[in-house]
Amino acid sequence: MSAWCSFRLFRCLGRLPMLRTFTEYIFALIDLIEAEVRSLRQSLQRVALGIGVLLGGGLLLATGLGFVIAALYLGLAATLNAWAAALVTGGIVMAIGALTAWIGIRVIR
Repeated sequence: MSAWCSFRLFRCLGRLPMLRTFTEYIFALIDLIEAEVRSLRQSLQRVALGIGVLLGGGLLLATGLGFVIAALYLGLAATLNAWAAALVTGGIVMAIGALTAWIGIRVIR
């Protein structure tokens, strides 16, 4: 089929109202998909930023908790033997960890 013939066929098909409406629906669908992808990209960027900030805060929180535990140990070591201070500090940390795990298990169930 020559280029002229296919152009004439396209012009004839373009005159059909049903095909024109179908084509308009396809273009509208493509525009809608593009808009949804832009919106999804913006949402994912916000979520990624939030996760990064949350991880940074969690890292600082864990570091602070380590210093609090070290301060507890040093405070107890001033009055008790070093092994007793380590034992008391470890027991307190383990009790808090067990309580947190127990609460987590209850929330899951």
